[in-house]
Amino acid sequence: MRANTITSRQWLVGNIVVIVLAIFAITCVTIKKVEYEPTADAGQIAEFKVHVFLDVAEARDDARLVVGFLAPRSWNGAQNITASYTDSEETGVQTMSLIPTGTNPSQGGGLSWPAAIKQRVGIGENVLDDMEWIVFWTDKTYSVSNGQDIDVYVTFQAKTGPENLSFKPTFFVNETADGMAENEDFSELFKGDCFAVTNGTGDGIDFCELHFNAVQPLTATKDDFITVGFQGDVGPNDLVDAGVDQVFLSSMAYVRGSGRQIEVRDHTAAQQLKKQFQFGNAYAITLWPASYYSLAAGEEIEKIEYYFTNEDGSIEVKDKVEDVDVDFVYTFKCQ
Repeated sequence: MRANTITSRQWLVGNIVVIVLAIFAITCVTIKKVEYEPTADAGQIAEFKVHVFLDVAEARDDARLVVGFLAPRSWNGAQNITASYTDSEETGVQTMSLIPTGTNPSQGGGLSWPAAIKQRVGIGENVLDDMEWIVFWTDKTYSVSNGQDIDVYVTFQAKTGPENLSFKPTFFVNETADGMAENEDFSELFKGDCFAVTNGTGDGIDFCELHFNAVQPLTATKDDFITVGFQGDVGPNDLVDAGVDQVFLSSMAYVRGSGRQIEVRDHTAAQQLKKQFQFGNAYAITLWPASYYSLAAGEEIEKIEYYFTNEDGSIEVKDKVEDVDVDFVYTFKCQ
């Protein structure tokens, strides 16, 4: 009998008999359940459990299960996330590894696994694109020929990043023999509920819900260009309700260490946001903080507090915390 040939519910690897995990002859992949606690402290380990059901129907050779986890870039997932699994056919915990760079899905159009998954499913229901797909595969390869129903239980151990934030964990399952094939039976996407990192640094970044304000990049220094956006279609607000078509940025910068405050509320062309599309109420302004706030040599910005106004400043849109209007806040990182 040749190696890797099915014998009843066993297969041969060299001279060692191993209980078969026949998970790679697939006609239907289903994520039956995903479990995780809704919060975790910054810098701590959060556990995410993904229950995958595989309906096996056709032969596959030397295939691996592929599971991707969408996480914030600030988590540095390649260094701080691990994955393992158990299944209904084997005993003990089995290992998984990051898919090596340069190993691409067979039907991914030349893209890497993370890039191909992102092209297919994006960032789930998250609203800020500062996330990345961390993609693992099983360290074992499997060759099978008979049909079976298999339950696979994948566990991610993720060290959360240092920042306060919330996002919607998202998972994607495929296998290498089909390699991002167009047939959706061979893969499945799961979009989770909001997960929050607390007791960390920063004001908190919300990937879960759209807000009137948006700043890209999510972290910057005074020497980085930043784009501040007003998303007027998120919900009812005084600017849109009044038919305002000229939106201005009103802001105060706080200089780190000195207590100096720099106010920019002139409502001139230099503070006017540009409409982003012909239709809708999305506006944005791109600025270089060091110049915009006329910083002196050696000064660093700690944060800016800001809101949006019409031209004469009589109408304002601010953040709302417990029904109280407060300025939006953007915190800068140190050099």
